[in-house]
Amino acid sequence: MSVKKCLNDLEQFLIQQKNDILNIELNYFDKQRKTSRIMYEETLKKLWSAYHQPRDDFEMISSIMLEIIQQRCEKNGERVECIYKFSRKCNLL
Repeated sequence: MSVKKCLNDLEQFLIQQKNDILNIELNYFDKQRKTSRIMYEETLKKLWSAYHQPRDDFEMISSIMLEIIQQRCEKNGERVECIYKFSRKCNLL
């Protein structure tokens, strides 16, 4: 076995390992994204519930504040989605 073939085999092995690691990371980030989405939806439901049925003065949240929180969460979600899509594209290259 020549040195050139050995180096070529090593290079192919390293490329495959890199792709495997990227796939593992993407699967992890996909799970994190789904978990975060579920947590976001549950928290948003709690906020709207607190808005509609306040138990005391400290729990009252104005509708404008709820909308601002929701918009901010949606923007953060869009950023995470953009990063996820970029990661996917990089993995396909």
